[in-house]
Amino acid sequence: MIFADDTEDALRAAVWLANSAEAPDTLTSPADVDRLLQEFPYSGRIDRDEAELAGLRALRPSCAGCCWRRVTRWSRT
Repeated sequence: MIFADDTEDALRAAVWLANSAEAPDTLTSPADVDRLLQEFPYSGRIDRDEAELAGLRALRPSCAGCCWRRVTRWSRT
């Protein structure tokens, strides 16, 4: 399946967020948010504060569900 570049970028960012919750947790500080934004740049308002960090951490279960739920549903095992 072929995706547009922006779709691929969004999917990679979602996977990065989901995987950041695995041990060891790699999204624990605003500096980690900077690392995320270096790898997946976004425009718009970026605060790089504790509230933004908490918001990104709260998104991780949803990202994991979106990324991995379909894989199991499509699995033939």
